[in-house]
Amino acid sequence: MYILPILGMAVASVIFWFKGNAKTLYGLDWSPFTWWWTTSLITNYLTLYSWWSLIELSDVWKAGVIWGLVSLIIDLTLNTYFFGYNWRGIVALGLCAIAAIISHG
Repeated sequence: MYILPILGMAVASVIFWFKGNAKTLYGLDWSPFTWWWTTSLITNYLTLYSWWSLIELSDVWKAGVIWGLVSLIIDLTLNTYFFGYNWRGIVALGLCAIAAIISHG
């Protein structure tokens, strides 16, 4: 079933996005060590579980396309919400959707 690996990827992508934008959004300027010990364990577990589960369900190419599509959707959604709409993101999402259709076809 694809639901748990995709959910794990989505949660990890949200954590990665907030980690990368925390200084801009909240003025949170932690050291790399602080980021490591607060987010590393959960993101490592989620990404490894998601990746290996997707490879077991399909192949490495399909898993990579699914991973890219989920990450892009999360990034575009959060960027649009916090920073505003950008048409280039929608074009990128469309191209990734085409890649997903081709790879799963």
